[in-house]
Amino acid sequence: INRGVALIELKQYEKAIADCNKAIDLDPKSAMAYINRGVALIELKQYEKAIADCNKAIELEPKMAPAYTNRGAAYANLKQFEKAITDCNKAIELDPKLAMAYALRGHAYAILKQYDKAIADYTKYLQL
Repeated sequence: INRGVALIELKQYEKAIADCNKAIDLDPKSAMAYINRGVALIELKQYEKAIADCNKAIELEPKMAPAYTNRGAAYANLKQFEKAITDCNKAIELDPKLAMAYALRGHAYAILKQYDKAIADYTKYLQL
């Protein structure tokens, strides 16, 4: 899992997916492996697959806030902004200091022309 994270940072997404696949083979209940594979899939624009991985991570660990943020990012890339906002709301409920959830929700609000909400979320993001 950790090597997969490093590979994501190096933008070697296919290799990161291979490491996450191996981690899942070794421990099918590893929510982190699904979350990290989902991140790599988002970077490869495979949003539906990323959503499926986030769903699995949420099924395994429903209180893992990054799973909701990552799924929200996939929804936002699919232009499903209401779903992205719902997921960011859940991520913020679980972890009020998760800066990326505010940034992503702010982006969704801006796209939906809810500028006051977008500004509030961007401000909170900058504070964190």
